[in-house]
Amino acid sequence: MPLKPRLALPACVAFMGGVLGGVLSGGGAAARPTPTVVAVHAHRVALYGDTLLESGDPTEAVQVATILADDLPTTEILDFCVPQQALDILERVHAAADARADVVVVSVGARDATTPTVTAGVYSGQVAEMLHTLAPARVVVILPPNFYRNPVLQSYSDATRSAAIEQHATVIDPGTTLKGGDYAGDGTALSPAGRRDLATLIEAQL
Repeated sequence: MPLKPRLALPACVAFMGGVLGGVLSGGGAAARPTPTVVAVHAHRVALYGDTLLESGDPTEAVQVATILADDLPTTEILDFCVPQQALDILERVHAAADARADVVVVSVGARDATTPTVTAGVYSGQVAEMLHTLAPARVVVILPPNFYRNPVLQSYSDATRSAAIEQHATVIDPGTTLKGGDYAGDGTALSPAGRRDLATLIEAQL
């Protein structure tokens, strides 16, 4: 069932108009100010993926979505990420596609490699179909991080890269920029510092 997006920004429309309560003039009725609608967001970005973009700890303040929202005040950030889940990616992709975002940032694959029921071949086909579904939005694909050079995970990373190139998506390879302190756990997740660094990489492509 598609997830309801969680807006990482405040309300996207602000209302401004005159002095509250109006101005009394000559004993007449209060002047009624005409509200002006000010559009705050000029750009819409959807985040779609799993653990890399969402830490899994709801109390963790340093999430990629919140970092982007703080850094890009004129951009509406839609968060469709689910921690620890990258399986059945096609079941959730339609929510991101229906958001009509200008850019969709995709991060999948880190957890699929640890799940034998999703082979690299099946995964590759799913990624290709997922990226096709997200059109016509511009898609930015983040390759699964592989700090410890796990050969099985590398096959999923390679499949992700191939599908992204075939679908003319922009590719971000965290392994070329992130450093040891940016990784956590088994090397497929990021520390708070790593999520900040990843957000910087994403911002460079928006």
